[in-house]
Amino acid sequence: MKTKSILAGLLMAATSLVNAQTWNAIGDQVDMNGYINDLTIAPNNNIYVYGYTRYGNTSAYQVMKWNFVEWLPVGNIGVNNRVDKMAIDNSGNIYVIGYFTDVTNKYFVMKWNGTTWSPLGTLKSTTVFKDIITDGTNIYVAGVFTNPNNGETCYVNKWNGTNWTVMPDTNFNGAVNSLDLDENNNLVVAGEIKNALNYYGVFRLANGISTEIGKIRSASIIRKAAYNKANGQVLASITTTDAYAEPAFYYNPSNNTWTAISTNGFISEFQKTNYFIAPSVNSVSVGNTSAGTTTSIGEPPISNHNLNKTSSCKFDGFGYAVCATTEGKVFRYSQKIYTPLATSETTAKSKITIYPNPSTGIVNISNKEKISSLEVYDAAGKLLQKAQPNIDKTQIDLSGKKGVYLIKATSNSGSDAQNVIIK
Repeated sequence: MKTKSILAGLLMAATSLVNAQTWNAIGDQVDMNGYINDLTIAPNNNIYVYGYTRYGNTSAYQVMKWNFVEWLPVGNIGVNNRVDKMAIDNSGNIYVIGYFTDVTNKYFVMKWNGTTWSPLGTLKSTTVFKDIITDGTNIYVAGVFTNPNNGETCYVNKWNGTNWTVMPDTNFNGAVNSLDLDENNNLVVAGEIKNALNYYGVFRLANGISTEIGKIRSASIIRKAAYNKANGQVLASITTTDAYAEPAFYYNPSNNTWTAISTNGFISEFQKTNYFIAPSVNSVSVGNTSAGTTTSIGEPPISNHNLNKTSSCKFDGFGYAVCATTEGKVFRYSQKIYTPLATSETTAKSKITIYPNPSTGIVNISNKEKISSLEVYDAAGKLLQKAQPNIDKTQIDLSGKKGVYLIKATSNSGSDAQNVIIK
């Protein structure tokens, strides 16, 4: 009875937070400081922040991870400048680019394999990499490269697990600022690339051929183009001198047109649910391209903790907004922005099996190995249940507790986590 009372109290507290619609710090961040340039939320909802981020009194640049219990550095990356962007593959390996260089002052890609950091292959660049993305297996980076076969300047390189190769037909007439993937894992690129009419556009790269997606006909460079795999919509943001918001357009494949949309900020992420999040200098807005709506959700509460307006906010796997400040603090907005779609993509990447999902209450969990520890977290990151089943199949009962939860299972091979929706 006491356990049930504690669980009910925690759930009531989480509900109260949602109703209050406030920003709440994620965990104890007393040992984390420094400028956060960006954040990444993994499929298992671990949060990674990076930039000029430091741990304790050290002066080293670090990648920091929230594992639902505490913030800790991910190894010791040992670079000489800030980490700028991150990608995580299906095996949980982490890949980062940034402003760090080697002894010859060239930029390179770093990989975390779960134990150590090391350079990824021999790819080097005299200019800063612009973007990095993964299809779960291959890694793609945007930068300025020379094709060894013909000496042409190209702008996208691919790591296939063994070596780097220049992507064919990426000898565009301008640099690539943004990488994304469509539902078939074809690259979607944008930046300083112009079409035949001398307008900047968004392009799809398939079977070695690049084709323009609609006709956005932008007279200014495109900073970011985000592709929605669920319906083929694209959200593009245009560079501007405005300090508080940038022009944005979304592409509707049903009529092959681009339409202007108000963001009140700078596009940071575009979800399959058609929701986007757009931080500005000291405020955050969320919107929905299908509904044509944009709503301000305020800003994290601590003064002088400004946002990196182009990249500092993301949605977590529960549908909540998570934002990082320039002074090394991370906050979650207490009201859910949207309900996540079915978790088939996450399930495909997961080592554990959870079913049914969504569920009305009873959730079955199975693993190839014995589950030594099983933990259930709510959307605020609070631990609700913990057990040590020591078997390969078990179940939990979340009847009457509608919402999204994270289930974390640990075995001899390590830990894995997956979201479950309770209807």
